[in-house]
Amino acid sequence: MIIFSNLFIMLLLIGGIVLFQIFLSKTESKIPGLILPILSFGFSFIMLFGILTWVSYDSHTEVSYPNEDESDEIVEFEETEDIEETEGISIFGSEDEELEEDTSIAQGIIGTITIFLCSNIPTGIFLVIYYVTRKDRNKNKHIDHTRIQDL
Repeated sequence: MIIFSNLFIMLLLIGGIVLFQIFLSKTESKIPGLILPILSFGFSFIMLFGILTWVSYDSHTEVSYPNEDESDEIVEFEETEDIEETEGISIFGSEDEELEEDTSIAQGIIGTITIFLCSNIPTGIFLVIYYVTRKDRNKNKHIDHTRIQDL
């Protein structure tokens, strides 16, 4: 029941934002219709830089929580390196550390691009709404202008 109410609230929120974008896109000036796409694009950069700041591809931090017997103030942080060995057959004979490092960098770049593209989905939706609404508005404005000239 809670899931459906949360889903309903989320759909109302998304619908309200879409209607707000349509309203802003229909204004005389072009600038108000670009506010939400610019904010969404800026938010995607904030999210991207936040993730890049906190994610490290070489190491991770392990947190050990205190047991019930220990005091609540003791929390240990240990910096460890990710070492994952996989067994397999290499056609080149030995594993090359540069190849593994290049693969890690490539995975990081692909992950960064994926995060950036996924976080810009709302930006794309806002821009599509903006251009469709402005196109319809310009078409109607042109028709009105033609009607005035015919009189």
